Amino acid sequence: MPTVTVTDTAVDIRFTGFERPFTGRGEVVVPLTGITEATAVDDALRAARGTRKGLGFTGVAKIGTWGLIRGPRMLVAAHRGTPGLLLRLAPGTLPDHDAILVSHPDAPGLAERIRSAAVTA
Repeated sequence: MPTVTVTDTAVDIRFTGFERPFTGRGEVVVPLTGITEATAVDDALRAARGTRKGLGFTGVAKIGTWGLIRGPRMLVAAHRGTPGLLLRLAPGTLPDHDAILVSHPDAPGLAERIRSAAVTA
């Protein structure tokens, strides 16, 4: 499961060694100004939909890019039984992606911290 750190200016997401081959990166740093919406979802696995490039192990994990044909294109690292943090991005914030969805046990708290930090950024 990725680690998520919220600073005064950005959200830093670090993927695990297992997730890296499927996400194509070890880390994503998203400026708060590039986040249009930060919400928590109850079931991260259900939130990732559409055609994918990456790992899709039914009911267990989704890791990679989802929404290749119809969009929105989401960078996903979702795991069973864990809430998700969904970040919708402003155009051009992350090339080839419109959103980021990651599993995190404190997704509601992170979403609130991001919304609060974005107001002051």
